[in-house]
Amino acid sequence: MIELMILNQISNQLYMMYAGSAPQLISCGSHDLSHIQDTTEACLLLKTIQQNESCVPEFHVQFSSVNYEMGYYCERTKIVKYSISIQMIGLMIGAVLFGQLSDSFGRKPAMIGALICTNLFMVASSFTHSLFWFTLFRFFVNIFNAGSIAVLLIYSLEILPVKDRYWINNAVGWSPNMIVLAFMAYVSGDWKTLTRLSALLSIPAFIVCCLVDESPRYLVHIGKLAEAKAVLQRIYRIDKRKCNEDLLDFVLDKENRAYLEKHSKSKKYTFLHLFYTPDLTRYTLAIAFSFLVTSIINYALVFNIEKLAGSIYVNAILLGIVRYLSGLVISFLEVRIKCLGRKMVHFGALSTCAICAFLFFMASVTGHHKEMAILLRYGAVFIIGVGAQLYLVNGICAGELFPTCIRNLAYSFGQFHTRIGVVLAPQIFFLADVWTSLPYLAMFLLVIADMIFFQLNIKETKNNPLSDHMPGEEESWFGRKKRNRAAAAQLLRSDLEANEKANP
Repeated sequence: MIELMILNQISNQLYMMYAGSAPQLISCGSHDLSHIQDTTEACLLLKTIQQNESCVPEFHVQFSSVNYEMGYYCERTKIVKYSISIQMIGLMIGAVLFGQLSDSFGRKPAMIGALICTNLFMVASSFTHSLFWFTLFRFFVNIFNAGSIAVLLIYSLEILPVKDRYWINNAVGWSPNMIVLAFMAYVSGDWKTLTRLSALLSIPAFIVCCLVDESPRYLVHIGKLAEAKAVLQRIYRIDKRKCNEDLLDFVLDKENRAYLEKHSKSKKYTFLHLFYTPDLTRYTLAIAFSFLVTSIINYALVFNIEKLAGSIYVNAILLGIVRYLSGLVISFLEVRIKCLGRKMVHFGALSTCAICAFLFFMASVTGHHKEMAILLRYGAVFIIGVGAQLYLVNGICAGELFPTCIRNLAYSFGQFHTRIGVVLAPQIFFLADVWTSLPYLAMFLLVIADMIFFQLNIKETKNNPLSDHMPGEEESWFGRKKRNRAAAAQLLRSDLEANEKANP
């Protein structure tokens, strides 16, 4: 189910990597422009040529994108980049909306509903003939695709054993599906066919989603103990293990009493509960900021992948291979090395991104961009490839740090900031209008800030059991203030008593 769902998610999330790729100028009339590697330089020359004579520009097209079919090239490619940003605003809405929906109505209904609506709007977008309608339909696609992403990881965290969460999410995660998507794009050849092929391949995902059970942890949380027991018994049957009915009933009854006690105090949880205690506040802000930075860096490069040397398909396959291999290696080490936890993986991935971003910056400052084209190509591949671990670590930390009642809200809040990053990402290279090297300097500084902030505010969660209940009132911001005031009053009374004894 995870594999099929992620294939559909990535077909939408990275769709504009192909559908928004700018065509390469090769000639205009008798003027050969194919030898000019820099796109800006080629466009300036084209403008000069067209001022003196009338000629029709010709392009080299690796993938028949929206840019190519609708005539958006040179300066007009910025319009498509703005379109991407507008489309990605839908991700922000979906991340927030489905976090609340899945907590209110269940993980399974939310996943199925998001999957159906995503693909209906996908198919509709493939019949559009203007950028306006294309952008509008893709906006709705991203609302529901964000919902699918937000719910799936939380569902997998709640239903998978602790020791298997990391490697399973790597083995069937986004990385191998980037390679599959590259082949899908190569076979399709154009943006309309790729959309319809992606929608067709979502049918198996829908069937499997209907066959899986609701998360038993969620069912216990909402008080449906009989349904939770049936799901757990089915898991035991599939695993061919004997189920201790008495122990299961005891645990469920204990959880139900705890649920009723909490339910009587607070029936609904909102995003405000993510800031209920100082610790939850620190976790929330650190994870949200890390999601934001990761998306800005990752998608700034993804949505400009056509600027890298080499084939767009080969580059995409390299991205998938690097992501997959790094994930497998880290998963292997994470199982065998006890001290290799979430924070160390996060630090290592960001260190790699920082080195590559600084390499980009130095190449731009020194003017050796052309000479270092191949090296920069692999630098970008490593940033996107290794950066995938940041998404996974952030998501797992969100699942392991927060209690069940706000777990999906926590992940959705992080996903909301991921979407802000995706919205901002297509614009980051526009900073080059101010200073050519500024985009790379901005990337480097963001990575360093994320590295420091995460390490200072997140505690290690590897092998820790999931929390099912909210912290008590005494741990909240107001509870701590009351304790501090009480302690201060007690200290003052003690001082007065001591003073009276010393000076009767």
